[in-house]
Amino acid sequence: MTEPKATVVIPNYNGRAYLPRLMASLADQTDDRLSVTIVDDASTDDSTDYLQACWPRTTVIRNERNLGFAGTCNVGLRAAHTPFVVLLNNDTHVDPDWLAQGLDR
Repeated sequence: MTEPKATVVIPNYNGRAYLPRLMASLADQTDDRLSVTIVDDASTDDSTDYLQACWPRTTVIRNERNLGFAGTCNVGLRAAHTPFVVLLNNDTHVDPDWLAQGLDR
């Protein structure tokens, strides 16, 4: 894996059902210059257990209390250390060339 050029920040609140499709789409990127940070907003489902078991290279930050969407995004933005940061909702997925096309522009 090359040095990450972009951090994908994903705010998550009880989104376990959405994570497999999203995470698989990020793993299938043709450009591997990304890191993934999921900021969990005090979920009560098994989102963080799933991520730790199935996606161990993903950074998971757990809010101790629910900060809401904007607060959770800001936690992820502050944690990023790459030239580019992208916010994605947990109920999305991306095409395989998504990152490559964004970084080549």
